[in-house]
Amino acid sequence: GSSGSSGKRPRTRITDDQLRVLRQYFDINNSPSEEQIKEMADKSGLPQKVIKHWFRNTLFKERQSGPSSG
Repeated sequence: GSSGSSGKRPRTRITDDQLRVLRQYFDINNSPSEEQIKEMADKSGLPQKVIKHWFRNTLFKERQSGPSSG
C-alpha cells in the first residue's frame, strides 16, 4: 500500500526494461555521478530527475531493510 498524499501529480511509470537499466547501475554504484545519470536517462528514456528520485528512494528502502552482510 502507498500512503496517499494530497496534490495530484502524474506518476512516471517505470517499465521492467527501464528498471533493469537502473538496477544494473544501482548494483555497481548506488550514488551515480551526473554523467552516469545522463547515461541512464539515455538508455532508459527516463528524465534525469526521475532517475535521481528512483535512486534516492531505492537507496532509502535498501537501508531500511537493514544492512546485509556480504
